[in-house]
Amino acid sequence: MPDFSDLPLDWALGLAGLAVLLIYALSTLPRRATGRRGAPPIDRQAVGREALYSVGAGQIRPANAAAGDPATELSFDVFLAELGLSEDAALRRDVEALGRDGTAFDRMSPTPDGRHIAVGGWTRGARAWLSVLDATDQFREATEMSRAAEQEIARSSDQARLLENAPLLQWRIGAEGDVIWSNAEARRAAGLHETALDLVLARLAELRPEGQPPMVPARHRIGIQPRDGSVGTWFDVTELALPGGGHIGYAIGAEQVMRAEAALARFVETLTETFAHLPIGLAIFDRNRELGLFNPALADLLKLDPAWLAGRPTLTAFLNQLRERRAIPDQRDYRTWRSELLELGQPGGSQHYAEVWVQPSGRTLRVNARPHPQGAIALLLEDITPAISLEQHFREGMEMREAALSRQPGAHAILDVSGAIQFMDAEMPALLGPAINDIEIGAPGGVHRFLDRCGDLFGGSVPGDELLSFVVGGQSERMPIACDLTRPDGSVVVLTASMLPGGGSLISLTERMMVAPAAPGTLAAALDAALSHAAGLSEPMEREVTLDDDGPGELPCSRPDLVRRVGVNLLLAAVDLSGESEPIRIDLRSPAPDLVELSCACRAAMPRATTGEPSLPLTLLRRFLAEEGGEAVAETSADEMSTVLRVTLPISALMRTVRAPMLAAPRQEAQGG
Repeated sequence: MPDFSDLPLDWALGLAGLAVLLIYALSTLPRRATGRRGAPPIDRQAVGREALYSVGAGQIRPANAAAGDPATELSFDVFLAELGLSEDAALRRDVEALGRDGTAFDRMSPTPDGRHIAVGGWTRGARAWLSVLDATDQFREATEMSRAAEQEIARSSDQARLLENAPLLQWRIGAEGDVIWSNAEARRAAGLHETALDLVLARLAELRPEGQPPMVPARHRIGIQPRDGSVGTWFDVTELALPGGGHIGYAIGAEQVMRAEAALARFVETLTETFAHLPIGLAIFDRNRELGLFNPALADLLKLDPAWLAGRPTLTAFLNQLRERRAIPDQRDYRTWRSELLELGQPGGSQHYAEVWVQPSGRTLRVNARPHPQGAIALLLEDITPAISLEQHFREGMEMREAALSRQPGAHAILDVSGAIQFMDAEMPALLGPAINDIEIGAPGGVHRFLDRCGDLFGGSVPGDELLSFVVGGQSERMPIACDLTRPDGSVVVLTASMLPGGGSLISLTERMMVAPAAPGTLAAALDAALSHAAGLSEPMEREVTLDDDGPGELPCSRPDLVRRVGVNLLLAAVDLSGESEPIRIDLRSPAPDLVELSCACRAAMPRATTGEPSLPLTLLRRFLAEEGGEAVAETSADEMSTVLRVTLPISALMRTVRAPMLAAPRQEAQGG
């Protein structure tokens, strides 16, 4: 018997289907008296459904015709005509062979009108017989069955190809436990390791108790490692029972799933480590409002037991616990407040929650809650106690600074190194008008608008460039500025600019009032006071400074402030031009009846590299003298080793009417009554 076990699955299924259909088709064809030489007698019931003819001597005679009657003898052509058949050479040869040597045959011959005639020939005894049967209906049924069988074969072949080429490993185990079929060969062609099926089955056997049949249906995730050192892989295996015994198995590659799960696990681990070191408390509640993730900072900030948090309490239980521990502010309507958090992110609910919790311990927490995809809620708690304390200290410092400045006479403004006004007291609008309030506190360029406002009120008496350089020049060492600002009506406001730590500047404005001139002092006394004041500034204190009076020192002087400015800047200019530790002598004389002159000979240790630009003290000195009708000249020798500074001033400038500062009394605090 042939062995069909090695046939492909599609061939085996196709042949089996075709055999079943052919057996059925043949069983439905009408039986015909197909006796052969030595066959049993003719079935009379069958003969009644057929037309029988005897064949002999080249003639064909109907079976019921009288023997020897020439009228009943038919030639082959007439026989074909009676049957409605056209010329059929093959049938003619078969009939001739039957009459000649008794060769039996069976043939299906089509007619021009679409019928099918079944003609069979056989011998019985010494006679040859023909059986004629109209088998059109049976032929049609057989044809349809054959077509159905072909379609079934094609469908079975397609299904077999689908099974063979499916992108997963499949197998069938018989009732005896043997592998009946698998698509391992096709999967090997697609790159699967040749021992993959054996390794999978062996691993499944390890998972079940020894000697026990597989529990089906069953699902497992298993990993295999080929012995030849190839890369291992993972499968999701499903086993299903079959009605007739045995089971089928499917192994879907799970390598990508394993990589994704490993990446997700690493990501969650990284997040967990990151959250563990965050100073901000984090709590994430899932769509069921159960605590799914928290970090240690949450337990520390709220003084909650980590073991209790690990029990995945609901958001309701979490809030109730905080209320019992007084970790949240007292709420007028706790249920409504809690419902607001519980409905966060839901239709009709809020999409964001932000609040500050002040705990009885004094700790202040900033709390934010936001809904996340899939219905989760993230709750963030940040300890802002240090920031609140710093803000309070800063506010207290601001209030103290404002209170201190408010007790000083005049108006005051504080500017930073960028020129922005950071503070301006209430007296400034009273002095400069309400338009000064248009300057935005902290806005860049405030110093320019401040100087513009001063220029509108005081005209050209405002030293704009000098003040601007003082405020935004960025010098680490700055000389204080003091000058008079004169209104068109003659009233004077004293402006002073002082340096503050961090590069800031304090600008103060104080009203002056006209007073009767005080008893004038002498020019020599004013110069001595000016030089004594200058001796306390920077390098002059290390020099020997002398004043040689040639007579004008006895002149009366009612403007010691002018003499102080001239003397200080003359001495500072002399220091710049002299060598280190070189003594400085200032000569005072009167070159003309209406002039006084101060001169100083400065000698340097080496030739000076001149740039053609005067020093700052000499520049200021010339500016002061120009306003009073005087001048300052620096005469340098040819060898550039010595320079003579000469200052001339009209004697009348020493006796002009002056405006003395009004001594403003400290502001009176508001008194009741």
